[in-house]
Amino acid sequence: MARLLFLISDADKTCGVEEFARLAAMHLGENGKTQALGGPLKANDDLVINLPIVAWKRRLLSPITAALRARLAGKSVTLILHEWADLALARRLSYLPLLPLASRIFFSAPEVMAQFEATPVSRIATKRRQILPIPPNFVVPGWTQTTPLSNSLAADRVRGKFVLAQFGSIYPKKDPMVVLDAAVELMRQGADLRTVFIGSFIGEGVEAEFWSHVDALGLRGRVEVTGYVQSAAELYGIFAEVDAFLYPLAEGLTSRRASVLAAALSGKPVIVSGPQRSDSLAHHRLFRSLLAAGTIRFVPRDARPADLADAVLATRGVAPARLVAATEVEAIWDDVVAALDA
Repeated sequence: MARLLFLISDADKTCGVEEFARLAAMHLGENGKTQALGGPLKANDDLVINLPIVAWKRRLLSPITAALRARLAGKSVTLILHEWADLALARRLSYLPLLPLASRIFFSAPEVMAQFEATPVSRIATKRRQILPIPPNFVVPGWTQTTPLSNSLAADRVRGKFVLAQFGSIYPKKDPMVVLDAAVELMRQGADLRTVFIGSFIGEGVEAEFWSHVDALGLRGRVEVTGYVQSAAELYGIFAEVDAFLYPLAEGLTSRRASVLAAALSGKPVIVSGPQRSDSLAHHRLFRSLLAAGTIRFVPRDARPADLADAVLATRGVAPARLVAATEVEAIWDDVVAALDA
């Protein structure tokens, strides 16, 4: 088996891409190591660089220098592109020197590969390209911890309230306004509703626009935002008191939606807009398992709020799916290790 060296930053607070690099090295055991950007390269057969890079403006030359040194030493260079078209143009341009140095390129989803191959710069890159399943970068806890919020939700559910939720950062591409519109439809259909956004706002002006829409719909007092929840035990304690999660994504579901994965691993039903591509989830066994279990349920990408409300209400009385989360997550890491070792 090849020895893989993953470049990482020295950041204390890591993003999902960075966590993937660290966890991948860990799952490779003795054949996976990490190295801080800018440091001396350890002995390895293959240098692995995950893009985008944390604090990229301060690290413009480090990954390029490392890749060049690796190739001059006769080593392979693997690029893993977690994003492409969604990155700012300046950031994509900063990665161009890496493309001709790559021995192979992995992509986090078919959509990302398609974005890359639609750009002229793809012509200077290797044709050794493959989709890599990205496992969740969190651990589903074996136990949950109650909080004032989870206790409050539990008490309301006993009294007959229906708890609708969305988990993850709150920003326009998650279409939180459509969730609010669906909440109004649910109430029109007689649901005694409580809507919880489990996460925090991202982006300038998002919070003000959100609460303005809440007030315009007359939902004040029916909607709440938790802010960031750090503890997985507390997070899944809240998930346990949710009746259904809703993700009306205009772009459709892709395998990069870690928030959908986290919600679905609670076993509670997750209603989400279907993917644009028929092969969007074909490479990702965890998403396929959740679909087969009926935990993830698709609605059309152009579904109206009334249709979303119907899909949510159809989950009433459905028992949570029984999934052995740890086993499912480890299985997809096995797929990652096999792909990287190929």
